[in-house]
Amino acid sequence: MSDRKSTSVKRKNVTRSLRCGLTFPVGRIHRHLKHGWYAKRIRNKAAIFLTAVLEYLVTEVVTMGGNMARASQNKRVMPKHLLLGLMNDEELKKLVAELYNPKMSTKPEIKIKTEK
Repeated sequence: MSDRKSTSVKRKNVTRSLRCGLTFPVGRIHRHLKHGWYAKRIRNKAAIFLTAVLEYLVTEVVTMGGNMARASQNKRVMPKHLLLGLMNDEELKKLVAELYNPKMSTKPEIKIKTEK
């Protein structure tokens, strides 16, 4: 027997999200794409692309909602701020036109307070 110590170094797992520089989980979206039967085969690049698009859209919506909350002098972002942010942007308004039905609920309104 040798007197050497075991020098096996455990490497930390590197996820696809970390490799791509994304926050959203690429592996989970890939799994949902595979089990959703959208196609017979799903490539890794499809999951990465979809994850990047989803992360970008969420970032845009939350940023606009934060701007609306700041305009109404609130510290918290509420659902009405997110909706107002969506409705103020023309491209996102087209994207979610089918989701929002103004007849079903009251349209949120923010009154901006002016300092006297």
